[in-house]
Amino acid sequence: MRGDYIVEIKECSRDLTHKERVKLTDTTSAIRLDTATQEQGPVIINPDFYAVLHVHNEHSEDKDYDNYIIVDKDGSRYLTGSSSFFDSFVSIMEAMEGCDEEFQIKAYRSDSKNRPGKQFITCEIV
Repeated sequence: MRGDYIVEIKECSRDLTHKERVKLTDTTSAIRLDTATQEQGPVIINPDFYAVLHVHNEHSEDKDYDNYIIVDKDGSRYLTGSSSFFDSFVSIMEAMEGCDEEFQIKAYRSDSKNRPGKQFITCEIV
C-alpha cells in the first residue's frame, strides 16, 4: 500500500457501498469546482450526497488537508477544498433535509471583501 498519498472518508451524508467508497477516494476524474467556475462560470449541481475526504500527501506543502466531494444525481463528482463553499452547501443540505421539494445548487465565484482582487467559491440554492 502506498503511504505517501492516502485518502480516507472522514464523513459522508449517507451510508456507502464498498464500490462507492473506493470510487469516492479516487478523485482523479472528479470535476474541480475551482477550475470549472473559473472556466465556465456558475456550475449547477443536483446533489445526491456528499463526503469529506481527509488527504495525507507527502508531496504537498500542506501534508494533511480536507477535500469535499459532492456527488450529483447523474453520477458526476465535484471536488473542492473550499471551506466557504462547503459551509454554505451543508447549510442548504441541512435546511432541505426531509423535504420532498426538488432543488439544485449553484456553485459560483464571489469577490472577497477581505482580500481585494481575490475570489472565493460559494453556493446558493436554485
